[in-house]
Amino acid sequence: MAFTEYSFFSCLSRNRRVAENVFVVSLVSLVAFLGYLLLLQGFFRDIWVFQFCVVIASCQYSLLKSVQPDAASPMHGHNWIIAYSRPVYFCVACLLIWLLDLCARAVPFPPVAFYGFTVFSADFFFCARDVVTVFTLCFPVIFLFGLLPQVNTCFMYLLEQVDMHIFGGTAATSPLTALFGLLRSILVAALLYDFCLEAIKEPWSDQHVPVFFSVFCGLLMALSYHLSRQSSDPTVLWALVRTKLFPKLENRNVESPPVSVKDPLPEKLRSSLKEILHSDLVMCLVIAVLTFAISASTVFIALESVLGYVLYALAGLVGFLTHYLLPQLRKQLPWFCLSQPVLKPREYSQFEVRSAAQLMWFEKLYAWLQCVEKYFIYPAVVLNALTIDAHFVSTPRQDKFCIYCRALLITVAGMKLLRCSFCCPPQQYVTLGFTVLFFQFDYKHYSEGFLTDYFVMSMLFSKLWDLLYKLRFVLTYIAPWQITWGSAFHAFAQPFAVPHSAMLFVQAVLSALFSTPLNPLLGSAVFIMSYARPVKFWERDYNTKRVDHSNTRLATQLDRNPGADDNNLNSIFYEHLTRSLQHALCGDLLLGRWGNYATGDCFILASDYLNALVHLIEIGNGLVTFQLRGLEFRGEDRGMLGRRG
Repeated sequence: MAFTEYSFFSCLSRNRRVAENVFVVSLVSLVAFLGYLLLLQGFFRDIWVFQFCVVIASCQYSLLKSVQPDAASPMHGHNWIIAYSRPVYFCVACLLIWLLDLCARAVPFPPVAFYGFTVFSADFFFCARDVVTVFTLCFPVIFLFGLLPQVNTCFMYLLEQVDMHIFGGTAATSPLTALFGLLRSILVAALLYDFCLEAIKEPWSDQHVPVFFSVFCGLLMALSYHLSRQSSDPTVLWALVRTKLFPKLENRNVESPPVSVKDPLPEKLRSSLKEILHSDLVMCLVIAVLTFAISASTVFIALESVLGYVLYALAGLVGFLTHYLLPQLRKQLPWFCLSQPVLKPREYSQFEVRSAAQLMWFEKLYAWLQCVEKYFIYPAVVLNALTIDAHFVSTPRQDKFCIYCRALLITVAGMKLLRCSFCCPPQQYVTLGFTVLFFQFDYKHYSEGFLTDYFVMSMLFSKLWDLLYKLRFVLTYIAPWQITWGSAFHAFAQPFAVPHSAMLFVQAVLSALFSTPLNPLLGSAVFIMSYARPVKFWERDYNTKRVDHSNTRLATQLDRNPGADDNNLNSIFYEHLTRSLQHALCGDLLLGRWGNYATGDCFILASDYLNALVHLIEIGNGLVTFQLRGLEFRGEDRGMLGRRG
């Protein structure tokens, strides 16, 4: 084939760096080697050999000429990261197929029955291998519809999901923060693991708790409290360390703006983090000593038959009062039966509020009840479960889990449950109540120990809450009375979507399981599932940049006045709103002024002319990371990321 220079370069994606070319060649070679390895071992036969070769060719060709714009690209225009998605996914899938087949033939772990499901058996590994094999063969269709995110988004998503659902961590704002949060959780779990293992190695007496276990409980409580008060973003911590240890580096920064226009936010964040660290230095010591004393007193063993149910009932009562009854009484339409709130703020009848909202008695009650929940009730529930399960494991008997696995399970479950109770207690009482009713009364023979049951149910209920919210959205969106604000295609497609309601429900379940959004197709009653995303689902940051005399050339100001543009005026308003929320949002959430909240919730702030979307990304014990996005900008949406403790 004859090519001109222009037509030849239009058929290839140009790599401008030597390191990028070396990486592309290495990736192409790895794709070819792994594909050859799987074909050589006979994983594919007949027509599936041809299909697998098509997958290999598509992965290699995407490195020569990437698809722009890709269906999974989060931005318009050229995206250089998306070119590496197909070969990286292919290499990971091939390695999984090879490892699962190796495990199925060697069976490195003895089969274990967990809640009635047999795992780590040969059939389990063979089934998992076949699922990954079919998934790999479907790569052309999967990438055509954009059902897999780009590589860095997937990396962040996987790390965040493991940290949140296994270790009880908070959401992340970037792949670096997700990696930092997971490594921090693993480090703390490794530190606690040795104490737990030493505590349950030897049998316990009926009226004695080993010192190692009391030390383990004290360290677990203190470290979980400290982790719950720290953000997953290490940049503020590093800035604080740099200002203390290397102050000369701060003074050498010649690109810093003048003092008159210096941003006060970094200094406020550093001072806030310094106060948190000073407080934790004292509180962690006090918490560790008190927890050690309570655990060593054998109160949880002596009152084993009674204390658990008392704590469960108390947690359910306080949770129902705090997170259901009080928020309902403060709603605009309580239970949709009353025309106005029962508990009104003092500014309720004012047309325009010009001063800070006054603190009401029910807000103080809400905050105090949350403190009682976070610092007394749920820690007592977890300590009681830890003591009972550790006492049960230490007794000599035939256990399906080895002592090392039990120690790991107790450590991880205890850390996850404590961190969740410290960070976000609004949904804990429902999970706890269902765990008690399901495993203590209905299906007691399926119980794996209350600590394990509570740990598994906390993961399951986080997905069930997501499923509930998605079904609410779908049912509200496709309701017949919503046709007035929908498109004409909405009215046309709705009758045809009714027979596919079962498929829509399956899509909602998969969407909740993998944390993927549901998108209405052409604004109609038909929904399609997008790719998995982290809690911060806007992958690209649009930082608001106002235009004024401090960042504009004088010639530009004389030629035209760029600051008079309404888009710039809106950006100034949203920047001011972000700074205001950085000071007030965390306190307002703790006082219940925004109702019940959880990680990933979105709130719409609306006025007569402007609207803003506040997205809660990271919720800790006394800190909130949020993203504000204005909805009036021309062109691309813009937003700001704020954090305040």
